Amino acid sequence: MAKICIAFFLLTLSFSRSITVVISQKDLGPKVCQEIWTAAGDNLKVALELKVDLTNGTSQVFTLEPAGAEKIDSSPVFQSFRALLKTNNKENQDAFLHSITQPGRPVDIARKHLNDEGILNPVEDQKTFISRLREMWFGSPTKQGFKHVFVGEQATTDEYSGFHNWYQLYLEQLKNPSTITAVTFEPNSYTHNTDVEPSFIRLNFEWNGRKKGPGSSMFVGTSPAFDFAMFSLCSIVLFKENHQDGDCTCKIHNSRVTIRAINRNVSKKILTVTAFPTSVVCKFQTE
Repeated sequence: MAKICIAFFLLTLSFSRSITVVISQKDLGPKVCQEIWTAAGDNLKVALELKVDLTNGTSQVFTLEPAGAEKIDSSPVFQSFRALLKTNNKENQDAFLHSITQPGRPVDIARKHLNDEGILNPVEDQKTFISRLREMWFGSPTKQGFKHVFVGEQATTDEYSGFHNWYQLYLEQLKNPSTITAVTFEPNSYTHNTDVEPSFIRLNFEWNGRKKGPGSSMFVGTSPAFDFAMFSLCSIVLFKENHQDGDCTCKIHNSRVTIRAINRNVSKKILTVTAFPTSVVCKFQTE
């Protein structure tokens, strides 16, 4: 008997209330995203290592199971990421970039793919690529892509922007008192199934009393190295094809993953403004 899994998805049509983005789309190919996923050995398994509470108003969306807590505590990537979330300085930036660019890790897989496809011309070694990533994510003194995407920005007295990382949300909810309140979930936006990876969610919440519209979309349980590799890969591919705004699609297991990246061209150099997942769609058939 055939079994068909269709996971729900939600696609964002604009990244702010006032600016509509004309979206180009680029397929990243059949293998690279799967290789990036496989290389991230510290992705958490949802349900087994990470629980998700979909109750509106919940005080804790994400709860680590003992196996998940052990995985994070033993992961240099998560530890350097947590330090960078707490204190965004050059020392912590260097430590984080070092941890995610080791040979065979997700970001290194992305670099090799970009070299193999001729997108990086001339070919970039690890040191050169790290310099590129630093410039992309930390190079702007006024609009830092890393802060926007992975931390979130409290833009005005009543609004925040960005905030596309599940672990940052987890840490903010652990604070006493929690900085996260008024949690609600977009209908049919949570994708999780034993055959669907990565998990994806879109939710609304107040962060230190500030709201965002529309809400924050994020992968669930993923390693910071996976997120960083996927977002960087998409940003560079779009930039090299002269698209400052666009979607990248690719396949991981039985899932079709879509990522949106918005970049700036500053003196022929790429600065990432934002990057985030917009959907994870599963549709497969087995006999």
